[in-house]
This record gives sequence, C-alpha cells and structure tokens, in this order.
Amino acid sequence: MHRKFIIAASAVLLAILISYSNYFSSEFHAGDYSTVRDNASIRTLTNLPRFFVDTSTTSTVSAGYSFRPLVTASLAIDYFIGKGSPVVFHLSNLLIYLAGLAVICWLFLFIFENTLPHPWNPFLALFATALFGLHPAAAETVNSISQRGELFAVLSVVSGIAVYARFPAKRYLGLYLIPPLIGLLAHPSALVFAPLLLAYMVLIEPPPAEDEAITPEQLRSRDQTQAAVQPHHGTPTRIRIRRRKHPFRRYLKTQFKRFALALGFTAAACALEWGLSPARVHTPGESLGRYWFTQPWVALKYFGSFFAPFHLSPASDMTPFNSFDYRAVLGVVFLILVVTWTLVLASNRPMRPVVFGLWWFLLGIAPGSLLLQPDVESDRRMFLPFIGLALSVTWAARIMLPGGWPMRRLQAIAAGIVLVAFASGTYVRNNVWHTEETLWRDTVGKNPGNARSLLNLGLALASGGKNSEAYDYLQQAYRLRPWSAEVQAALASVSAALRHDEEAEHHFLMARKLAADEPTSHMPYGEWLEKQGRLKEAIEAYAWAASLAPSDMRPRYALMRLYKATHDWDNLRKTVEAAARIVPGDKTIAPFAETSRLYPDAVQGAEKMAKDQPNVDNFLMLAEAYCMTEQFEKCLVTAQKVIKLKPDSAEGYNALGAAYVSLDHWDEGIAAVKKALELNPGLKTAQANLVSWKSHVPPDAQ
Repeated sequence: MHRKFIIAASAVLLAILISYSNYFSSEFHAGDYSTVRDNASIRTLTNLPRFFVDTSTTSTVSAGYSFRPLVTASLAIDYFIGKGSPVVFHLSNLLIYLAGLAVICWLFLFIFENTLPHPWNPFLALFATALFGLHPAAAETVNSISQRGELFAVLSVVSGIAVYARFPAKRYLGLYLIPPLIGLLAHPSALVFAPLLLAYMVLIEPPPAEDEAITPEQLRSRDQTQAAVQPHHGTPTRIRIRRRKHPFRRYLKTQFKRFALALGFTAAACALEWGLSPARVHTPGESLGRYWFTQPWVALKYFGSFFAPFHLSPASDMTPFNSFDYRAVLGVVFLILVVTWTLVLASNRPMRPVVFGLWWFLLGIAPGSLLLQPDVESDRRMFLPFIGLALSVTWAARIMLPGGWPMRRLQAIAAGIVLVAFASGTYVRNNVWHTEETLWRDTVGKNPGNARSLLNLGLALASGGKNSEAYDYLQQAYRLRPWSAEVQAALASVSAALRHDEEAEHHFLMARKLAADEPTSHMPYGEWLEKQGRLKEAIEAYAWAASLAPSDMRPRYALMRLYKATHDWDNLRKTVEAAARIVPGDKTIAPFAETSRLYPDAVQGAEKMAKDQPNVDNFLMLAEAYCMTEQFEKCLVTAQKVIKLKPDSAEGYNALGAAYVSLDHWDEGIAAVKKALELNPGLKTAQANLVSWKSHVPPDAQ
C-alpha cells in the first residue's frame, strides 16, 4: 500500500509539473511591475531589515504599500539569485505552491482517518489535493508574482491547522500559532486561520470524553464538588451533591479554553495588521452597502466556478447592484441553503468533513466579501476557499457513491478524467498568462466593460508599437473611468506616440491634477517633456516622481541623465548619493558617480567644461552657474562672450538680461530680454523673466 501511494503521489506531482510546464516562460504582468520589475528595494539584500519597518519598500506606488515583509524578502532573494529573471520568481512561486499542496494532503489524510479509518484514505486525500492542485483557478494566483503573499498565507494557515491536529500533546506550547504568524507577514488572509481552527475544533476534533477519571480540581471546575459535613456532637454525616452544569454549557467552556489562545493571537494579529498597513484610498462611487448586497451572488459564482471554471480572468467588469436584482436574491438563497445544509449534516459525524469543507469555503471568501475591495469579484479570492470545496466534494463522493470493486474502478476512472480535464484547463490558462497582450486580450474578451483590463491591454499594445490599436482601447477605458489618472497618463503617452501633442499634454496635465501624489502621473509626463526638449520642466516632473516613489530608480536615472546634460553638477552629485543609498553598487549609477566626482560643483564643472570646450553651450552653462551662485559680474561677462560667439543667441541675451537686472541695471536687462524674444518668441524663460521684471521694476527705473 505504501509503495502504491508513492507511485500515485509521483503521478500527481508529474501531472502538476506537466500542467505548469509552459508556466516558466511567462513574463512580468501589470501587478508585478511596481512590486518586482521597477522596485529597486529588492535589488539588494542589505534592505532586508527595512522590509519589516518600511512599507514603502513593497511597491513603487503608494496604493501598493502594505506590511508584507516576508513576500518582499523572498522577492529580494529571488532577485539576488536570478538577477531579475522572471524564471526564478516563477520557480519560487511554484515551489511554495507545491509545499502548500503537501501540507494540504497531510491534513486531509488526518481528517479522513479521524472520521472513518480506511486503507484507501491516503489515496482519497491525494485525490482531494490533486483536485485543488490541478484546478485552473489556482493558476490565476500562481502566475502572478505579486500575489505570492496568498501562496504563503495558504501554506501557513493549513500548516497551523495540521500542526494543531497532528500534535495534540504539544498544543499547550502554542506551536500551531507559529505558521499563521509567519503567514501574517505575507498576507492578511492568514487571519482566517482562527475561524477555520474553530470550525475544525467543533466539527472534526472529538469531543472531550465524559467517562474519564475525575480529579478534585476537575470536580470543582465542573461544579460537581461533593462536600461532606463532618459530624459534630454525634450528628449524622450529610453529603451535599451540587447540580452539574448543562452539557452544552460544559461543551462551550471546553471549546473556549481550547480556542482562547488562537483567539488572543487573532486579536493581536488584527491590531498589528490594522496599525502597520496604510489605509486604502476608495474610488469614487464606492458603497459598502451595495458591495455587501452583491457579494452573495459573487459567492454563488465562486461556487459554480469550482465545477465549471470557464470564465476565469484577473479582472471582472461586474459592478455592485444599484437596486433590487434577482441575482442578489439567488445569492442569498444559495447562502441560506449552504448554511442550512451544514447545520443538518453536522449531526451526522461521517459527513462532518463535508461540513468542514463548506465552512472552509464560506470563511475563505468572507474577508473579500465583508471588506470593501476595488473589484466586486476577483478570481484570485477563490484560491483559499477552493481547498475546502475540494475536501467537501471528495468526501461527499466517498460517502454517497455506491461501493463495490466494479463501481470503485469506474469512480477511479471518472476521477482521473476530471483531473486530466482540470490539468488541461490549467495548461490553457498558463498559455493565456504567457504575455501581457495575450492575458489582457483574453480578459477584455470576457469582461469588455472593465476599465483596468482595457488600460492594461492598451499599455501592452503600446509597448509593442501598436499605438493605433492601443489608442482605441484606451479611449474605451477613458469613457468608463475619466477620473482615473492612470488612464489619463496612458492615453497621453499613446497620443504623444501618435504625435497628437496637444491632446497628449492635455491628458498629462489632467493626470497630474487627478493624482498629484502618484508617481504614475509625473513619470510619463517627464519622459514626454524630455523628448520635447523642455528639460527644466522634465526635471521638475522627474523630481516629483522620485519624491513620490522612493523605491523606483527610473526617475532617478532620468534626473541623473538630465543633470549631466545640463551640467548641474551639484544636483547630479546629490541624486547619485541618494540613488546609491537605495541600491548600493548599482552599475547604472557608476558613470554618473564618476562624472560627479570629476566635477565637484556647478561652477568648477562649468568652468572646466568652458575651458576644455569653449563653445556657446558651455558658456551658457557657465553663465547660468555664475547666476545661481550670485556671481553676477562674471555672469555678465560670460553672457557677452556667448553673444560674441553667436550674435543671434536668444539664450545669450536672456542670460545677459538676467545679469543686468541682478546688478540693478533694469533698463539694460529688460532691453536684453526683449531682444531675446525678438530672436526667439517662444523662449519661455525670457517670457517669464519679462513678466516678472515688469511687475517688480523700481519706479525710478521705469
């Protein structure tokens, strides 16, 4: 039997590996960009202590900040091993998933043996594990690197219950609380451990024996104390037996004692999660009441997806019900039937694994149903609940289907067909997850009304150079969510690629207005400004993005590039030092660090550049450096050199005017700036100087 089980387990493992054989070629996806690809915090292991105290290390956008130190630490280790290759990240996800499946099988076997011992229970537990392990819905979580926390949470929750079940003699040590505590460092769904443990205690754990020997302490605690009155002066002995408490009261007291430690752990964990995780910013139009009104129907859809996973996608276009809807009624009826069925079946001990699995499903979907989420439904929320459904379906088949060797053989064949079908579905889903374009095309086909899917598809198409098609999808997303800064910024970038510059700038400015505190509103705008040659404005946009995204190196690389191009050595040195603290030893920083070392400050660097290469551009940089350091006479002389080398230099006359005004020669300064505008009417710095000086010119100079 042991040999047969090893062969069967090897076959299941092989089936899982085959179904995920096309999984390793998948690329990073939208949710992985801010968490993995662009997150500079995970590029060095020296940041490991920061992961436990600084939530900004988890993502490059504030909406992704959360207390997930275990996930961020594991991503940093993967980056160290694979140098950023997606293959290593995917391999780690799969290994965590396989470890979780092993613990699930271990727990299922104990539950089955504790209910109805049988030699075939190991194979039954293996089938239930395979039913979950090969389910296509699980691929939705395994494929997303940013969802690794849910893999850790499942592993920790199941491990905690398994340790509690398998080692009853060690429960007083609280060892079973260690796995969920670790899981809490990865994802808040680990908090479901306590309700699941209570369900296990009530449904699976055998009740305390009533016929065991009773000690005096137990007598007092159960209110069965016998008090004998000793005789005095010949009076007879009287024995008083106090009435026992009701059995149900004793049962509740016993279960509370068992559960008290887990309850205290959960309360402390909730306080920790609440205190360390930033509050989520709610989008316009969200309503908790309408969200709750929709969730019973969502629960029914989740339940149906276990048996018919044909509509899987990472995003849904479902919205909360605004008014009475028959689907809400169906969902409520479904929940009432499930709860009623569990209460009826709970009295039949052989059916309790079915009841436990159903409660596992209900408790698993509870966090996403009770707490307001950005998406009304998400297929990733089915990951933990489906473990319970796999348990229920398997044990219900074991109890209800007819026995006998011929029938068992037919049932084994049917079970094999189901597993092959699920494995095929998983393989297909992995193909869908292969690239961003294939993933979001599939999602848009199933959920054409989801703005996030349209946005991500548009971005994927734009990255492949299909700007016209991307523009069409982004226009659809814009019509659905005109208040989304991400949609505005993406539409602006694609409009710029199509050379619709006025439209592009309009959308860029709208994005900054809608979400001025998000780096995604500033970074693409800076890139566009840089291409337009508006370097000062680009520097400002990049600086905003860098200040709002402490873990994103892209705006810092851009700032270093522009500071070097504009010979702003002081800011270049400061940016290099800040970037080196984020990612020590970054090879991209090295050339900029060397440049900042050669040119220690703006004036010396500009003087050296002007001496080595005495051209108009270098003299302009030197004049600007003199003005910035209030060396206005030198600025005046240098500006005159510029005009001598290039008499039609509008920038030279602008610098000359700035020097004159700084030396209180207002008439000469205004005249020089007017000359600059004659040469280049579009010179914005000259326009700004003229407006400013006219409003501040002294009366005696007018």
